[in-house]
Amino acid sequence: MTPRNIPDVIFQDIEIDEHTVDCHGSIVIIINDKWEPLRVSRITLISARDVASAAILAVVLVLGTPSKDDLLALFAALTRAWQNLTLTAPGLTYPPREAMPTALGRSFIRPAYGVIRFDNAMIHRAIAVRDYVCDQLGATFNLGFPKYPLARVLIEGAFKNLNLTIHRIPSTTGSSPVDPLKEPEQHAKKAPLISIKVLEEAIHLHMAHLNQKPLGNLGGVAPIDLMRHQMANHWIPLRPTCAVENINPMKDSRVVPVHFSRKERRRPWVNFAYLSYEAAGVLSAVKQGVKIRIEFDRSDLRLLEAFNLKGEHLGTLRAPRNWQRFPHGLSTRKKIMNLIKIKAIQSDDPFGSYFDYLLCRRTLPTSALELVRVSREFGDYPQMLSPNNRPIEAPLSPIKKTESASIKPDAIPDWSPNMVVKRRPE
Repeated sequence: MTPRNIPDVIFQDIEIDEHTVDCHGSIVIIINDKWEPLRVSRITLISARDVASAAILAVVLVLGTPSKDDLLALFAALTRAWQNLTLTAPGLTYPPREAMPTALGRSFIRPAYGVIRFDNAMIHRAIAVRDYVCDQLGATFNLGFPKYPLARVLIEGAFKNLNLTIHRIPSTTGSSPVDPLKEPEQHAKKAPLISIKVLEEAIHLHMAHLNQKPLGNLGGVAPIDLMRHQMANHWIPLRPTCAVENINPMKDSRVVPVHFSRKERRRPWVNFAYLSYEAAGVLSAVKQGVKIRIEFDRSDLRLLEAFNLKGEHLGTLRAPRNWQRFPHGLSTRKKIMNLIKIKAIQSDDPFGSYFDYLLCRRTLPTSALELVRVSREFGDYPQMLSPNNRPIEAPLSPIKKTESASIKPDAIPDWSPNMVVKRRPE
């Protein structure tokens, strides 16, 4: 096996992979005006790294098992300007310069990529990922050889560097059952001091520092500076501006048949993602069995845009009312439908039943992490769609907050540098 040539031009060779962060975090929930700290399962980091400059292009933190939608979210992060997180932990600050290349200007969000390298994980082999890389980005889709991580040595090196940093925390889990840094069993029953939010902030800061650290193989130049220099002084191929503005990796389409039922006397409908979608007057002119094209957002499946096969817009189809309360993706709907199938939760209020299901199992780290994920996906307030398909911002029922519940979250203790007693030497 001959080693591949390392390119000298940025964006011509990109490595993408995911890694389970070797550190547990915690959350604090308030039940009956009492704090309850919970241990959450480990999160997963998906990252893209440029080979020529060794710069981290984008990162996405996944609360749970990563899916193809999370990988497409990474591509979405590559096509928009980077926004720094609002840091809440004391002692954590971003470097003075730009954290990610996409914050350097519009030219860095529309490069013409060369080869994008993955391993043979199932989410990398998804048709949606392959079609987006080849058809939308115009890049070469490379899966590499099975069980050969050295083909993506840069991205693996970034994960190793992160693990060494995370392992400095005394209460983390080791990388193997015999690791001397393994957390003691008596501590494993308690929630860690570091919250999931502080852990996410620390990972983002670590990746930002990697971009601004001078490297010897680059002649003492930082990766972010090399990318800025090449974009200003070299001929870097770029995609058209319209290609970036009109392409969203989270948008997708399907061709589905239209169904009718004379016995039920209901509107024509289409089946998609375990549910039937319909709307008054949208499909009335379509004959039975005729196929139409639907467009949807992977992060919000409450609405579908219907088109005939000639490209004419027919209207907007809506999910059943009990599924319109919160924005949700396909993975969340699939989990809920599987629980409804085994009669673990009720189908009349799927979101409320699912949240209660997780709350009853909150002592399990995986369920606690899923609580965080669905809370972020659903948002702060429930939303329903009005007849004109506009979201109603007011909640369905008034949310009553006691005085203690409104004060206590701000007073919940979190990590601070004063908690660090001992650090490993550099």
